[in-house]
Amino acid sequence: MTNEQALKIVAEFKAVLPSIQKALGQTVEAEKPNPTPTQTAKEYLLEILSKPFEVKITEGFIFYYQDAEWVFRQDLKDGILWCSFLKVWQFFATTYSMKYEQIQALHEEVVCEALNCKGFTPRTAVWQR
Repeated sequence: MTNEQALKIVAEFKAVLPSIQKALGQTVEAEKPNPTPTQTAKEYLLEILSKPFEVKITEGFIFYYQDAEWVFRQDLKDGILWCSFLKVWQFFATTYSMKYEQIQALHEEVVCEALNCKGFTPRTAVWQR
């Protein structure tokens, strides 16, 4: 059997599988499309945002800590949302090969919405505390 013949048989089987499952009384599950890297990246950010933060407010800044390390820092004077490179930003650059502007847009959409700082410009920073 050639690869073409095998692929044709598989395609034909997939086409009749729902009918077979229905006849057997089984639930027919639709194939779920694979999430895009951006969807997966959003899920990762939402997972970070779902964990509790320790929030510290100082003059001109709001810090968001997890596990005693800062993750986000709102600069109220300059309208910048600083995002930890080590805790957040680097993951998108290395795992998804996202460019700076893509990561920035993702943070603007997801993090700025969650932290109620729409209009802030997300940037990355490496410094600690």
